[in-house]
Amino acid sequence: IYDELLAAYRSGEWEQVRAQWDLFEPAIRVHMDAEEHDVFPELRAVDRGEADALLADHAELRRLLGTLGVAVDLHAAPAADAQELIARLRAHGAREEALLYPWMDRALDTQKLRRLSPAMPDGSRGPRDVPSTVPARM
Repeated sequence: IYDELLAAYRSGEWEQVRAQWDLFEPAIRVHMDAEEHDVFPELRAVDRGEADALLADHAELRRLLGTLGVAVDLHAAPAADAQELIARLRAHGAREEALLYPWMDRALDTQKLRRLSPAMPDGSRGPRDVPSTVPARM
């Protein structure tokens, strides 16, 4: 999904940018909301610092999503801004892959993990795992 958004920016076709943004932005928000509601409270009980750091990342990512969303609406979002957002999302995703997801596999029960899976259309836990062919929310 990241690559599709960047490709739309490179094309300069605002209809493509808007279409990709309309898939990208809500999927990222759904993913963050699911983590904050279903994962971070339990993580906070065992590692408050990591939970707070991930929440701070989410706050910054939401700020960037909001800023870029307005720019997309105005057809004024430079590709560099999208590249920055995606670089931050990838860094955040790498942190989750290294720390959060292994902890989730150990600490969360199977039912909770299944409830979290629908947050991503393909059942994966993170946006970087979503194949580019997923047509819905992400």
